[in-house]
Amino acid sequence: MRNEYIEKLLTYFEFPIKFDQNKRAYWITGRYLEKAQKINIASLHPEKEARFRKMIYSVKEKHYSPYEFRTLILGELNSFKTTKQLSLLFSKSDVYTLEVLSILKKEHIIDHIKTKQGSFWAKNDLIKQYQKTEMFEILRNLNKYVNLSKTGSAVGMARKAIVSRLLRYQKEGVVSYIASKRSWKLTEKGKVIVGVDEAGSFSN
Repeated sequence: MRNEYIEKLLTYFEFPIKFDQNKRAYWITGRYLEKAQKINIASLHPEKEARFRKMIYSVKEKHYSPYEFRTLILGELNSFKTTKQLSLLFSKSDVYTLEVLSILKKEHIIDHIKTKQGSFWAKNDLIKQYQKTEMFEILRNLNKYVNLSKTGSAVGMARKAIVSRLLRYQKEGVVSYIASKRSWKLTEKGKVIVGVDEAGSFSN
């Protein structure tokens, strides 16, 4: 059945009306696909938007210029992506995709992070937010358990990964290593971050 509302929208945006009676669907083809992408036709539905982008990339010419490929990659890094995911999405080799990602990282536009789910790329602000949340969880559990293995279990990270994070936090002045006890503890700065009072309990 034809939809009057959809046809009004198509007419408003100057799309040709192509209705398939058998599939009861409207078709947008050719150069009008790029126009649909520019006006974010599927932006109100995240799942459909992702499927629409995937379809667009699959029908577009794969010989992107370096600038076009760079722009397309940046458009995907508002969420965490692996090198493999990006190379498959754009039908490019892992090596070439990694080369472009490395350039963007050197320009301080994106960054790379290893999580318990794997290694991911994302824009800097997203990486920083993730690291901030991760630091809070590690410090909170370190204050609670002191023991690194228990801290790692609580946040789902290996002991080695916890030590790596703590060495970085030490440079930021939020933890200190007590050599005589072979243990780590929160500094005053670290306590402020997680909201721990002088008695060692969490404040509201």
